[in-house]
Amino acid sequence: FGRIQRKGALDVEVQGDLEVYLNAEWRPLQIATRLKIDMGDSAVYVPSLLEQAAIFRSFGRQKDMEKLAMIERHQALP
Repeated sequence: FGRIQRKGALDVEVQGDLEVYLNAEWRPLQIATRLKIDMGDSAVYVPSLLEQAAIFRSFGRQKDMEKLAMIERHQALP
């Protein structure tokens, strides 16, 4: 687990081997999209906003629903 912090931007949390609890079992989170974000001399790859919204929705925790609401305010999602 790690957190990327940049002045004037939202923190980005990253984690390997993430699992989600669905249908009474833990399953590996499968990321389908991969967008490159340049960070000076390095890069971070993140799921598309649409996929991030789906991930936050599946977690259902308060902090994830707040992130989902931010995405929905800035992007028309289906």
